[in-house]
Amino acid sequence: MIINAFVFFIEKIKSNYVCQIVALTDSVFAGQRDEMLAAGMDDILRKPFQPREIFECLARHLGARYVCRERAAPASPAPPETPPDLSAPAGLPDGLRRELLDALVALDTGRIAALIGRVAEQNPALGQLLRRHADSFDYATIESALRGGERETRSAHRDNATVSARSIL
Repeated sequence: MIINAFVFFIEKIKSNYVCQIVALTDSVFAGQRDEMLAAGMDDILRKPFQPREIFECLARHLGARYVCRERAAPASPAPPETPPDLSAPAGLPDGLRRELLDALVALDTGRIAALIGRVAEQNPALGQLLRRHADSFDYATIESALRGGERETRSAHRDNATVSARSIL
């Protein structure tokens, strides 16, 4: 039975260390609680458990004490945040935009940071905005903005080609 393995493991740990062992389980069988305690566990918490239960367990076994503070209510509701303007990637060089897209798709965080640094050299405000999104791993927003820039560039090329074709006719 699995409990026998636990007994050996628990005895080994407790013979070398002064410690408390608490089992976290999703078991619903009351008889298993007695088996676990008999195996040498000091306590058992059943899942799903609340943070309060963890803190109470720590207090019981380690003598930990906590000071809880009341959360202060916000003084006034914050004004709605205006969405950041990510239309500027359309002005980025195609090569830089493609490199950043490739890094985003590969989830290469080092390369993403370096490329955003290059963007910041050309457009500090855009670089700061992209960095903020990257720092919160909001890569989808960056990708969407970059792909929007691709569409605008393709659309401009297509419009120029249409004008050229019409002038030939």
